Amino acid sequence: MRVSLCCTLLTVSISAALFSACFGHVRQGEHVVSQTANTRITESAVDITDLVVNLTLEHFWNLANLQIRDPSAAPRLLETNPRDPAKSLGPLKVGFDAYQKQLAQGAGVKPLILFMPHGADPEEEARRHSLPITLGPPPPAFFSGPTVDTLIVFEPVNSARREPTRGGPVALARIASAAGLTGLWLAEGRSPEQLDFKRYRVQPREWKKSAVFEHTLCLVPGPDVTLVTKLFYQGGFTDSLNTTVSQKDWGSCALNPNPSLRAVTVKQQPGNRKPGRPVIIAGSYVLNPQPGLFLSDWISVK
Repeated sequence: MRVSLCCTLLTVSISAALFSACFGHVRQGEHVVSQTANTRITESAVDITDLVVNLTLEHFWNLANLQIRDPSAAPRLLETNPRDPAKSLGPLKVGFDAYQKQLAQGAGVKPLILFMPHGADPEEEARRHSLPITLGPPPPAFFSGPTVDTLIVFEPVNSARREPTRGGPVALARIASAAGLTGLWLAEGRSPEQLDFKRYRVQPREWKKSAVFEHTLCLVPGPDVTLVTKLFYQGGFTDSLNTTVSQKDWGSCALNPNPSLRAVTVKQQPGNRKPGRPVIIAGSYVLNPQPGLFLSDWISVK
């Protein structure tokens, strides 16, 4: 979130033209949260996404740790009510309360969490549970976990009262429009490209000293594509890498039969710190220019 101050004294009757002269135009990817005679507060789609992604990576690490430490927890996860995940996740001690609070305070969103067996169609599962999915920001997050998969979609929170937004799809659409969140998708509709979850892979599958991990993401080629890749370690340590994709970087996609998809692979070397057990969480999303679906997987640490 950015705060801009205007040095010129302005009166209550100031015109819109003078506001523009003082503050300038809102940059692409940003929207105005509030504006007074002397202050404009804006939020960047990229900034919001990065915050949500980093918090979600940590939550995915906690969930992966639980699944590896206690495989019997899988049935309890699958029984979780997506609209009230705290009831199931609270007793499992995966830090959900802190995660939910940080999302509300930092990004004004509430996580709806849907657990599903490996191989289930996340889009179909979301539709079955009537979950709304906004394509950004922040984008939906999908994690292919050790025993179950996880889809998290983010519902706007009323900024004034910090309560979940009510009113159903129409209210969500209005909020998205007011906030400049283009490309709203609801469970009743379809968006095959953005919601195609079988598009991401990370190699190698195990951490070794001096390992270089390769993130492969399949997407529809386009100009000005930036690929954001992340590696999350125990204790909140995150490596991030932004890579501009050039024409020569595109290759064939072996992960998905969709003929319109092409693959791009980014190499990322972890930091010098040895990761803690049992996993590293790897993830990737694309900026073109708005953030796309966040896809993540886990890497074994022995």
